[in-house]
Amino acid sequence: MERVHRKIGHDLACGVCGHGFEDVLHAIRDCSLARSIWDQLIPIDQQAWFYSGGIVHDQNGRWILGFNRYLGNCFVLDAELWGILDGLAILIGRVYDNVLIQPDNLEATKVIQEISSEGSNSTLIRRIHQLLLQFGQWGICASLEKIIRLLIVWSN
Repeated sequence: MERVHRKIGHDLACGVCGHGFEDVLHAIRDCSLARSIWDQLIPIDQQAWFYSGGIVHDQNGRWILGFNRYLGNCFVLDAELWGILDGLAILIGRVYDNVLIQPDNLEATKVIQEISSEGSNSTLIRRIHQLLLQFGQWGICASLEKIIRLLIVWSN
């Protein structure tokens, strides 16, 4: 994406590994070539330490607050779901009736859309659905931005 933005290339795909969407994070961390370098620099047993977090904007894009949490060793999807859960928990009890969640992870978007709270084996997903019931309206759509712009809220 950066190459296309800077008019260095036409294709969004990674020229090294063929991944469909090459952004800065992919180029420096997720690409197979970059990954092999990271594997040599950082022991594999220490690579999966995660933090979750996000930022909350109003409907005009103005920053309201930011948050984060240290998670330790977990899966990427779990880190994204923790970020969503924490963001929703912060908003409960405030003046916002509606919430739009914009995770940068398509898998997180799909599991929240497709799985009802009763049908999920994941406690995180069930808790997210329980919090969503406390808002008048909610929506979720994946964001291609690697800025973790997790929640956009608007009030009636």
